[in-house]
Amino acid sequence: MKPELLALVCVAFLAPLPPVDALAAPAPSLTEVGYAPLKMTVGGETRCLTANGDDTKSWQYVALETCKDGSRLQNWKLKAIGNARYFIFNEYFGETRYLRTYGKASSIALDSDTSGYTTMRSWEVSNGALNDIRLWNVYSRDIGQWKTLDADPQGQSVGISIPGSTRADVWQYDIDMPTPQFPVAGTKKVLVMATHFSDETSADSTPVRDTVLGVFGTPYYEDRSARNYLLQASGERLTANMDFLDEVDIGERPDACNASQILSAARDAARHRERNPQDYDYLFVSIRQWRQCPWVGLAPVPGNWVLAQGSSAHKFWTWTHEFGHAMGFQHARIRYGCPARDGVAQLGGDCTTYNYGKAPTDPMGGGGAAMFPVAYQHFAGWLSDADVPWIKHDGTYKLDPLWRRGSAAQGYRIRRSDGSVLFVEFRRPSQPFETWWGASPYVNGVTVYVVNYSPKARSMTSTLVNTTPGSGRSMGDAPLLPNHSLDDTLSGMRLTVTLAHNDGAELKVEKLPK
Repeated sequence: MKPELLALVCVAFLAPLPPVDALAAPAPSLTEVGYAPLKMTVGGETRCLTANGDDTKSWQYVALETCKDGSRLQNWKLKAIGNARYFIFNEYFGETRYLRTYGKASSIALDSDTSGYTTMRSWEVSNGALNDIRLWNVYSRDIGQWKTLDADPQGQSVGISIPGSTRADVWQYDIDMPTPQFPVAGTKKVLVMATHFSDETSADSTPVRDTVLGVFGTPYYEDRSARNYLLQASGERLTANMDFLDEVDIGERPDACNASQILSAARDAARHRERNPQDYDYLFVSIRQWRQCPWVGLAPVPGNWVLAQGSSAHKFWTWTHEFGHAMGFQHARIRYGCPARDGVAQLGGDCTTYNYGKAPTDPMGGGGAAMFPVAYQHFAGWLSDADVPWIKHDGTYKLDPLWRRGSAAQGYRIRRSDGSVLFVEFRRPSQPFETWWGASPYVNGVTVYVVNYSPKARSMTSTLVNTTPGSGRSMGDAPLLPNHSLDDTLSGMRLTVTLAHNDGAELKVEKLPK
């Protein structure tokens, strides 16, 4: 089976995708950030969320007041507490007093009282362009109201209410809220099993072993195994230590293709072979071709197992695609047909999005042997925030080729007003997986993706953008080539590639005129 056809037959247990309404979907992080003012521009004046300074009381009102440089009463920290939630602390009062709500989520204050539900002092964050955020009180959602921290634009009162009223609830927080990361790094133990049912005579063990573990003695630049793929794609930040069980009889064939039954039988059979699946981080199981199974590969999003069947289990991209699901990667999308203005594609609501389209750089979208794009690498903890910095200002930004670390970035991120994030990357041909034709746009231009996160489901979805105005569904011309531009209307940025060669690329970024 060709790599590009994998997209048609892979099945995963998928988490719901997040909504894309502007500032509507919480986009959290697992990282604590520092103190900074929470600002709001009302009536032409920038004001700051301010705590009452009377520390003789155990609680303080908060209000919107004129910003004062260096005021600790106006500095706030969002501290991650897990599950995409935060506590909000004031610098003057420290971490003994929480911004919280009361009763039926009808009022707020800064209070040392921790009675009631923890969700009364828990908040979720949704990001807009640049440093715009909304703060959602979790308790209000629990009681069916889902309110945000807001202010009266005509006065100084601060409270919470359901969005859509005349009150303002978009804050400016001059700290870069990180995008989610769920690391899959270090050394992971994987049990690989080539199995068959009792009514079959062979498990096709050798092809499975060779495609997953590799052939002993093969140089890394010729080793097209799933194990070497993960090592190379992660920049050697993920090492898969694999044990292999061949010709495993997993008993009688079930009446139907039931993944749970197959996995349970495989685990039992592994124990009979003196391998305890609980001693491993992941379980990879191949079965022989079975017509009742409508998939070539199967995995949860995220999870700790992969199933593959038939000859598809003899191809490394089946295993890497499914392992991508296990790491939290949804099927990729494509976006094309963006309208032009003065010859420049306008990336916004008028483009066409196709689910599970052919994304040549993305194994989650039929990209076959190509290694995971930069957004996946960041999500999995293979790249740090410093490796993929934010772009917020006009300037020229340098990119190193992926998997070739120099003095420049491995990619960049740009906030968008609908809560999604724009990622850019640059690739060059390399063995054994990035086997691009030397003239391919994908190694001579900058590739652009729109990424949406579903942090509670520990998953993300990447959409490859075709930067050619009015393009069709074929994504051969998707990258942004030198001397071409893309206007991202949801971030307000124009991206222009000024240079691309073997050692790297340069990207000029300018704010779009309002």
